[in-house]
Amino acid sequence: MDTATTPVKKFKITLANTLLTIGFVVGMGLTMWAIGLVRDTLIENWVPWVIWLSPGLLLTPFDRQFLLKEYKLNSWFFQALYNISSAGGGLLIIFMAINFYFTSPGTAVRKLPITSYGKMNSGRYNSNSTCKNPYVVFDYKGSSKEFPFPCGTEVEKYKFIQLTVKRGLMGYDVIISEVLVN
Repeated sequence: MDTATTPVKKFKITLANTLLTIGFVVGMGLTMWAIGLVRDTLIENWVPWVIWLSPGLLLTPFDRQFLLKEYKLNSWFFQALYNISSAGGGLLIIFMAINFYFTSPGTAVRKLPITSYGKMNSGRYNSNSTCKNPYVVFDYKGSSKEFPFPCGTEVEKYKFIQLTVKRGLMGYDVIISEVLVN
């Protein structure tokens, strides 16, 4: 069959698939917002992952026929990806925002030993940059946490990081400020 004369199937735009597309894009935006909150929260790494992945994996068997009808998606992978992005992003930002924005009134200061140092990669589109952001790694309640600093900060000459934290409503500490100390 000649591909030049093969008619292209048109995707029919409906209210349902428009709302589904908006849900996917909004879910991805909420996920990026939540990542920023995770960076400033002392939380075990597995908790945000479970919150983000669970709703999508649990919803996929139930809305499989609906997504198949609206998007013609035969793949479980793409359906799960859609559900993780939309539902998971929404649930993760709700959890992280409640913890981050609703904190206890008092603060606590924690002086923690730095376990290692590193420099972040400059990225694909910034490979000519001479500055790579330094970071420190420290343990907090049994969980390893990386914390970045601006270019030019000489993190290697410090042995401790001093954190001022507030307790979030969900029980995870939120970083208010950080200082490198000896």
